[in-house]
Amino acid sequence: MADRIAIMKNGVIQQIGTPADVYRRPQNLFVASFIGTPSMNLIKGRIERRGGRYSFVSEVGSLTINVSGYVSSAELAEGPVLLGVRPEHIGFSAAAVTSDVTSSFKVQIVEPMGSETIIYGSHEGMPIVVRANGETEPAPGTEASITIDADHINLFDEGSGNRL
Repeated sequence: MADRIAIMKNGVIQQIGTPADVYRRPQNLFVASFIGTPSMNLIKGRIERRGGRYSFVSEVGSLTINVSGYVSSAELAEGPVLLGVRPEHIGFSAAAVTSDVTSSFKVQIVEPMGSETIIYGSHEGMPIVVRANGETEPAPGTEASITIDADHINLFDEGSGNRL
């Protein structure tokens, strides 16, 4: 594998970096969706200032994540954004929702892959893909819980698609 890669779209370079950096910190929505299988989950919502800290609040459902520690090239501001999170940065539990940190998740399709299991489902109608360990095999149609790791999220401007 190369030390550095370039991601292009229609002959225009979108991002140059190490494979790990491009995967972890995509510069725009094209790169976020192009690199990685399954693709990065993208959740519509907005940044809101609550009690002196910034939070991401999903457009659908009750998903709220503290993003005050998010490292951005500019200061965060209130407004519409897309939150990106890789499937492996979503915690999965077959148990029902037990706290404000977890969200409900309806299991739809389960793909056992040996060392990992890919779980397709939804949170209040919003599609989400989770990469769990290979011993996790919930039954389709069951209710479970997910937790998003705020240390591994990406925020994108909804209008331009660029990383914040």
